[in-house]
Amino acid sequence: RGKAKQKDKILIERAAARHLRGKIAQVIGPAERHRLTRRLALDLTDPADQRYFARTPYKGRVCPYLAIPSIRGIEQNFAFIWASRRVHLGLEIVSALKGDSLWQGDHSTDRSDGGLPLSPFSLGSAALRAGRLNSDKDMLPSMIDDVFRRILVTLPDTRSY
Repeated sequence: RGKAKQKDKILIERAAARHLRGKIAQVIGPAERHRLTRRLALDLTDPADQRYFARTPYKGRVCPYLAIPSIRGIEQNFAFIWASRRVHLGLEIVSALKGDSLWQGDHSTDRSDGGLPLSPFSLGSAALRAGRLNSDKDMLPSMIDDVFRRILVTLPDTRSY
């Protein structure tokens, strides 16, 4: 849920699944879910299809819960001498059969670089640091991982239950 580029949504879904695997015994990742929903012709935004999906065995087990990541905001600002990025995500685990929310978490992180130029040297330095942050392609995946790591701190480890 939420507005973002499709590639960012894919990054977020993959990160959520990866971090949930550290807390939950069986996680159906986005690629597996996509294959299953296409094969079964389901739309997981529809509650009836969610219930059907929850009752369908996968690898010999059923999974009556859905983990729904949400994008609360992804911002990127650049002003030659200052750059900043902010990622705000949420995650909710719901019962697909009843629609009840079982757990939810929310967190944001931000990174910025640059500075106030007090001399010609500091102008160049601030512009260089801001440009480096603005063009860093690994920044968004790293921030998404940081957010999910923080969100899932409050989720109990259910792998031993």
